[in-house]
Order: sequence, then structure tokens, then C-alpha cells
Amino acid sequence: MKKNLFFAAAFMLFAGAAYAQGNTGTATQTGNDNDALITQVGKNNTASTTQVRNGNTAMQNQDGVNNAARINQNSSYDTPPNTNDHTQIQVGNNNSAVADVYNSDNYGFQEQDGNNNASQILQAGLGNNTKSIATTYQEGNNNIAFIEQRGGGRNTAAIDQIGNSNEAYVKQDGNRNDADVDQDGNGNNLGSGKWSAADLGVRQTGSDNYAKVDQFGNDNNALVSQDGNFNDGIVIQSGNMNEGIISQTGASHLSTITQNGNHNTATVTQSNN
Repeated sequence: MKKNLFFAAAFMLFAGAAYAQGNTGTATQTGNDNDALITQVGKNNTASTTQVRNGNTAMQNQDGVNNAARINQNSSYDTPPNTNDHTQIQVGNNNSAVADVYNSDNYGFQEQDGNNNASQILQAGLGNNTKSIATTYQEGNNNIAFIEQRGGGRNTAAIDQIGNSNEAYVKQDGNRNDADVDQDGNGNNLGSGKWSAADLGVRQTGSDNYAKVDQFGNDNNALVSQDGNFNDGIVIQSGNMNEGIISQTGASHLSTITQNGNHNTATVTQSNN
């Protein structure tokens, strides 16, 4: 049910174009030295770029049918340049990509090769020149990737999905946090399923935390929650239907879960108290 709602919300803004046979591309620029490039091959594709302030760059490339893409670069700071740089590439049908940016000097890259994939990036850090990086790569069908970056900035998040029906959610609130997610297989979940919260796959609150999740196989579940500073959490799952949970509160914790096989369950909880 949650996946259906995610896709419904992602396509709602573009539903009006679904009945047309041609493609629709819109670029709206307010400011100076902005650059937008939209390339569409196929039919019923919709792409929109909105750039506010100065020095932003956006590229959208669609090849297929019924794809929807949106880039919104809207810095609240007048100091030039704002230099946000975002790229969306869609090859296939019925894919959705959204990037909403509300500060300066961020980078985003979203690539979808397949059908019915959904990718969303939200970058809304505090202050100018937040310098956060968010990338998603989806190869297959029915995959969901979500990255939210807030806080002071210089956060990095990457989600790579190869296969079908994988879900990954990353939320970062702080400074210099790093999250790396690889899903290779089908039906792997990072923050979905029984947790039912789109911000609880990898959740990093604080500074200088590192999280890595590798899922190779099918129907694996993982959760990494870090609240503090200088924590390292790693989950590696090779097999099927494994569950790994890491919860870190405080500072300077290190935890690694490695699961090779099927139906394994592991939970690590760490705090300074």
C-alpha cells in the first residue's frame, strides 16, 4: 500500500499530461547565469526545470513513454553564485524523478533504466554553500529511492539499485554524514515494510557519521539509525530474508553486521550511557 501511495504522489504533478501523445518540457528561470537542458525522445514524457537565483545547472534526458521528471532549484540566498547542479536521466517507461533543492552548491544525479521506478531527492540544508551530494541509480523495475538531506551541509548519500521492487530511504540531518546503499536483487528493503516510515532506512542525526548497507539477494531488510557523532554502522547481507538492525546513540561507536545465508536476524544497540 505504501509503495502505491509513493508512486501516486510522485506522478500527481504530471497527471495532466498523461493523455497527450507528445512530450512536454518546461524551463522557468529567474536570476542570472542559469543553464537548463531538456531532451525528450518518445511520447507522453513530462519534464520541468525551475531555477531561482543564479548560476544553477540542470539537465533532463528522457527516452521512453510516460516518464515524469522535475528539478526545482530554489535558493533562499542572494549571494551569487548558487551553483546547484542536478541531472536526471530516464530510459524506459513510467519512471518518476524529482529533485527539490532549497539552498546552494548542491549536487544531485538520478538515473533510471527500466520501468516504474521512482526516485526523489530533497536537499534543504541550513545556510549558504551547503555542498551536499545525493545520487540514485536504478536499473530494473518498480524500485524506490528516497534521499533527504538537511542540517548544516556537506552530507553525501548514494543509493544504487539493480533488480526489481527494491526500496531504500536515507535521511541526513547534520554535517558531513555519509550513507552508501547498494541493493542487488529483488524485494530488498531499507526502511520500509514493517517499519512503515520513509525516513528510517538510514537515518543520521549529528555529524561525521558513516553508514553502509549492502544487500545481495532477495527480500532482505535493514535499518541503520545514528544519533550523535563519529559513528560507523555497516550491514552486509548476502542471501534471502535476512534482517539487520543497527541503532547508535552518542559518539564513536562501531558496528558491523554480516549475514551470509537465509532467514538470519541480528540487532546491535549502542549508546554511551
